[in-house]
Amino acid sequence: MKTESKTTNRRNGTRGAETRHRVLETARALLTDQGLESFAMRDVAKRANMQLGNLQYYFPSREDLIEAVIEAELSANLDFMDALAENADDLEDYVRRLVLLMIDEYTGLGGKVWPVLR
Repeated sequence: MKTESKTTNRRNGTRGAETRHRVLETARALLTDQGLESFAMRDVAKRANMQLGNLQYYFPSREDLIEAVIEAELSANLDFMDALAENADDLEDYVRRLVLLMIDEYTGLGGKVWPVLR
């Protein structure tokens, strides 16, 4: 019977996924609060209650972390658009809801990342 090492389990398993999610949420909050110019890995690590080296294990650079936040935002938006398509009464309803989503995303309502990246 083959067993995974604790390192492999942490890296690829639930614990690693939870840590990655926590870091992404923390980074997203800092981006929206402080802006791109002030965004620093050290601040993310501090707010996420982890050492900078541990953060760099998941995201080796500031750019990698920002890219991951953007990818997470895009993924969430695509999931939301899929849900809109499934629940829309017709094309007009879908377009109306999609436009409202885009206005919310790109004007900063709801604390989203996109306005910070302009």
